[in-house]
Amino acid sequence: MKVTIHYFAEALADLWGTPIVPIRIDVSPSLDVGALKYMACYASDLIEDMMVLTTPKKLAPEEAHYIKLPTSLSKLTVGSTQGLVDMFSRRRLSESLKVGELETHSLGMSIDINWLRRCPVCGQQNRFSDPRRVVGCDNIPDLDVDYACSNSKCNERSVRKKFDIRFCGQELPLITAVSNAASCAQLYGSKTDPPGQYQDWGAEVPELYKSEHCCCGAINPTDAHYCWNCGKKNKNVQPEPPMSLPYDLDALRKRVRHLLRRARS
Repeated sequence: MKVTIHYFAEALADLWGTPIVPIRIDVSPSLDVGALKYMACYASDLIEDMMVLTTPKKLAPEEAHYIKLPTSLSKLTVGSTQGLVDMFSRRRLSESLKVGELETHSLGMSIDINWLRRCPVCGQQNRFSDPRRVVGCDNIPDLDVDYACSNSKCNERSVRKKFDIRFCGQELPLITAVSNAASCAQLYGSKTDPPGQYQDWGAEVPELYKSEHCCCGAINPTDAHYCWNCGKKNKNVQPEPPMSLPYDLDALRKRVRHLLRRARS
C-alpha cells in the first residue's frame, strides 16, 4: 500500500519559501500510524516527539477564510486563533490507527499543536494571540501566532514565543516552525542541527536560560519540566532506540536525500 507524506524542507526555504516535499512509502496496511510517523521522521531528520501526521480534510465554512487566497494579498484577513487550533486538532491522526483504515493515502507531517498548548515550565495552558499575516519568499500568505503561558506567576509568561503556519493547497495547513525569543532559538523540526540563532531581535539570553541543552539542541530554563522544542519531559533525554520495522530505513533516508538534491539542482 503506497502512502505519500508531505513534510516541509526548510533547507530549501531560501529558494522557494517553505517547500513541501513528498515521501512516498510502500507499507503494509496493518502498519500503525505511529510506526509510519517514525519512518517519515527518520527519513527526513525530523524530531519524532514533536511531530504529528495530519490528514487533508474538506474545509468547514468557519475555516474557509484562513485558507482561501484573495486576488489581492492586502485583502487577506484572519480571525481568532481558536479556529486554527481546532483545525489542527481535527486533522491529527491517532497513532494507533492502521494505515489500511486511512481515508486518504496523502498525508502531511506537522509540528503537533498539542504540546504547544502547554507551558514547558509550569505545565499550565498557553494563551495564543490572534494570527497575523506574513508573506514569505514564495509570496503565499502565511500566518504567525504568538503564545505565552497563562500563569501570572510563571517566569515564561513574559517570554515571546511564536509558531508559523504554512499553507499547502486548500486542505493541508502545516505548523512548520517554533520560535523562542528568550533562548534565541528557532526550530524547524530538524533533529540533526541545533536551533538557529536570531540575528534581528537582539534579545539577550537571561541567566535563567543558560542551562544545558536538551538532546534536540534547545536551551531550556533550569526548572523546565518539558523541553520547549521537542516536548520531552526531561532535558538531556537520550533518543529511544529505533523500533523494529519491516522496512529498510537507511534506503528510505537515501531516497529522501536524493529527492532533496534533485530539488536543489
